[in-house]
Amino acid sequence: QEQDQPLFALWSMTLFPEISQAIEEGLGGPRQLFRRLPNVSVVIDRDQIGDFLNINEPADLETAEQLLGLRAKTAPASNPA
Repeated sequence: QEQDQPLFALWSMTLFPEISQAIEEGLGGPRQLFRRLPNVSVVIDRDQIGDFLNINEPADLETAEQLLGLRAKTAPASNPA
């Protein structure tokens, strides 16, 4: 199921009064602001692995590092001397 993921946002300072009012009213998150304010969404193709990754766990970070070539796929066992 597709849903909006507010990954990144640029907010115009002209919207400050409306954003401030929404916070005072108990705003429950940025998605509620999207319904109230003019906005543009960007669609990300899910088939492009590595463009955007959800990194919540150490294993997720390891996967990202492997995709970026920052870590060997299988690290050799360390043998302290």
